[in-house]
Amino acid sequence: MERKNILIIGMFDSIHLARWLKQFENECVDFTLLPSKKYKKINPELNKLVKSNKLANYFLAWPYSINFLSGYMDFTLNKIGSFLRTNFRRNILRKVLLKYNFEFVHALEIQGAGYLYSELPKDIIDRNKLILTNWGSDIYFFSKDKNHNEKISNAVAIAAYYSAECERDYDLLKNYNFTGVELPCIPNGGGFSLDEINSVKSATSSRTLILCKGYGGMFGQAQLAIPAITSALIKYNSVSVFFYSVTSDIEHLIILLQNKFGKRVHYSTVSSPLSREKLLNLFCEARVYIGCSKSDAISTSFLEALVCGAYPIQTNTSCANEWISKGIAATLVGLSEAELTETLDKVLDDNNLVDFAQIRNVEIARKFLTDEHIKKIAKKFYSLK
Repeated sequence: MERKNILIIGMFDSIHLARWLKQFENECVDFTLLPSKKYKKINPELNKLVKSNKLANYFLAWPYSINFLSGYMDFTLNKIGSFLRTNFRRNILRKVLLKYNFEFVHALEIQGAGYLYSELPKDIIDRNKLILTNWGSDIYFFSKDKNHNEKISNAVAIAAYYSAECERDYDLLKNYNFTGVELPCIPNGGGFSLDEINSVKSATSSRTLILCKGYGGMFGQAQLAIPAITSALIKYNSVSVFFYSVTSDIEHLIILLQNKFGKRVHYSTVSSPLSREKLLNLFCEARVYIGCSKSDAISTSFLEALVCGAYPIQTNTSCANEWISKGIAATLVGLSEAELTETLDKVLDDNNLVDFAQIRNVEIARKFLTDEHIKKIAKKFYSLK
């Protein structure tokens, strides 16, 4: 079977990039990988793929090929590029595209990879077929900014193919001059193994852990969940909470909570992230998951919650509503402390609600979220059989 040669432009520190690429490890594909944004370390799962001996090959483009130094190289080249007023990533991308022929160039995420590719000379762009994948809030949030909207328009206009994980984003695509092919709508991070979906889990009603995504920054609104969680810790003596992916602007609030409630409050930070395995174990112990953000796509955490039997509470700024329309049991709330408090109380009080949701959500996961189901669709992106 003839091997396909594909260039991937994406965020090297992203678990979502690693999980997307892992779907193809048993296919006849050579992937050349180029970072779209600065990073410190390659994601451990991506590093495993690069070192693996699977049918697919994963090559880091020069000068990132010495992967244990690649973050240092990226930092150094970024500093040199800033001093010389040149975009070193664009120069490396240009050289790679001039040296090799690729069946597809896949830009996974618009603000980094999409913008980077769209800034190349027209003669290079015209030589390649670009797959542009919308992540998270690439259009939904950034299109509201005039400068970003122009860059989004430039990236969309040169794409031969477009994909997203929300039908919402295909609708938003109509506002742009896109003349290519719309690829199927599937989760950007791939699916879940049957072992993960079918693993023996405790009844949700027997659980007492609240799991909360601790993002602040540009999109996260974890601070809105803290009053609701504080109220729950006061009202329910058996309840504990774990915040994960906590950013520096939120950490001090959690430390205050920890000072008040001691060992009932735990957290991990974005700088010391949990492995996916440990995080899924926490989801399997959680009664409820809370995700708050100004903007999101499906939210991978939302999917992890429903697969593991944790009742999902998600802000309505995501497209989780599309999964509720598929039959998922969850509650969407506004960016409101009062709504979050009311909803969390209900989920902690109502055993029938959470047990029904656990059964229903696992049924839906078996139908739509198995890795085999999503992998079969993802293979179509690269014309694989």
